This record gives sequence, C-alpha cells and structure tokens, in this order.
Amino acid sequence: MGLRPAGKRVRAELTAEIAAPVLVVQRLVRDVEAWPGLFPHVQSAKRVGPDNYRVCLTWHGVPLTSVCRLTAPASNCIEVQAIKGFARGVRWRWQIDEINASRTCIRLAIERGSRFAFIGSLLVGSMARQTLSMVALLAEADAAAHAFA
Repeated sequence: MGLRPAGKRVRAELTAEIAAPVLVVQRLVRDVEAWPGLFPHVQSAKRVGPDNYRVCLTWHGVPLTSVCRLTAPASNCIEVQAIKGFARGVRWRWQIDEINASRTCIRLAIERGSRFAFIGSLLVGSMARQTLSMVALLAEADAAAHAFA
C-alpha cells in the first residue's frame, strides 16, 4: 500500500487474494446494513435514501458519522462516497475480480481530498486494512462452511 498524490487528492490502494467465490465477497461488501455485525469499527449503518446510508464508525471510542452513497458502476465494482459528515469527499472503490471459481482478487482504492489530512491514517490506514482483513476472513469462513454442506 502506498500513498501518492493525484492532483489535489491522495490515493491509497490495498489488494488481497481471498480463498472464496467472487459472489460471497461481493455480498459482504454490498450489504452496508450488515456492516455493524461484521466489522468491529462500524457502530451502525442505516439506509437513509435509495443509495445513501448513515454510517457511524468508532475510532478509539470516538463516534464518527458520515452519510455515504453506494453505487455499483459495474458488477465487479462497488463504490462508496462520503457525501456528508466527517469523511465528506472520501471515496472507496472496491474492485472484486474472480481469479477462478474458488478464489477472488479484491482491490480497495481510497481517495481523499488533501484538506482531509487527519483522515489519511484513519481511513486509508488502519480502518481500511482492518476492513479488508475482515472481508477476507468472513468470505473464507463462509466458503469453508459451504464446502462441507
């Protein structure tokens, strides 16, 4: 993972190969309202519009709330953009590609405006790594459980 300037924006990218089918991984990322039960740093997530969600994260016990818009410009791509709140202007892009029937490559790209300097280590760093790790762990556990069914 590395930060690199992109005009007035900063971009970071994380990549993981997951031992789970692509549909399992996509389901975990798309189901925003399930995030509080999946990701330890997500306190709540509630739909507040057709594609908008109010998401409250906790960081060192401090609640941080944003309204985010979820879009899926392609079947293998999911984008989340903070449109209000502490992370306004931050965009997360999940690229989820099938390697084969039981393996998936996931790339999480995060862009933020340069005026959000303090958010860098929070969203681009620790929370992004934690989220990607949890997606991998949960998807692999789901795939393993269904392998025995």
